[in-house]
Amino acid sequence: MQNKKFNSGDLVRWYESYADDLSMTKDSGLGIVLDEKSYILHGGDLKHTNYRVYRNKHQDILAFVSEDLVKIK
Repeated sequence: MQNKKFNSGDLVRWYESYADDLSMTKDSGLGIVLDEKSYILHGGDLKHTNYRVYRNKHQDILAFVSEDLVKIK
């Protein structure tokens, strides 16, 4: 699966899932991408990227993976 790429300042719709059932959406809303943080896992075999998003609805900052974000054009 190809990961989507987001930039700082992008307007996105975020989706938060239940921890025990990733197919069910617990909450969603609009937010702004602040920055990204990438991690190298398994000795360099796997790259994992989180995006910090300011959530307008909750007025907080939360980290999301690209699969939980959709860019608003």
